[in-house]
Amino acid sequence: MADQLWDPEPETPTEARRAEELRRSLREERTAMDIREAEIRARWEDEEAAKIAERREEEGLRGEAWDLRERMIDQLRDTPLRADPKSDWMMRLQKNPTSDDLARLQADIAGFHGSSGLLPEAVLRVFLTCFQTDVDKLRRLVLRYEQKFT
Repeated sequence: MADQLWDPEPETPTEARRAEELRRSLREERTAMDIREAEIRARWEDEEAAKIAERREEEGLRGEAWDLRERMIDQLRDTPLRADPKSDWMMRLQKNPTSDDLARLQADIAGFHGSSGLLPEAVLRVFLTCFQTDVDKLRRLVLRYEQKFT
């Protein structure tokens, strides 16, 4: 009796061809969707890699600038310069300098001539020249950072 309830009719050649065409189109559709998904994933991975590279570059620039500022502050700390310019320079270096702050700092250094009698003029000139070079390096780092990330 069970055989009488479900006895499918045999497929005709036309139905068999249509079924095969349907299976083929579904396979092609799945393949196209898989390819599209792979393309989207690849694009997301590329975008993520670019973001990670940019973050690393930004962190690298910040790290270089902080290291250079620390060296400059140590250099100032170990140098018996006049108290006012020394503390002013240190305060400017300790905060997060912008290119305007560094331009003012460079102007101060350029305008600082003579010694307080604590250092011979030649030693002071060598110190200020080295310090100015470090300020120039720091300024270039800050400018690169500002151009790229602000």
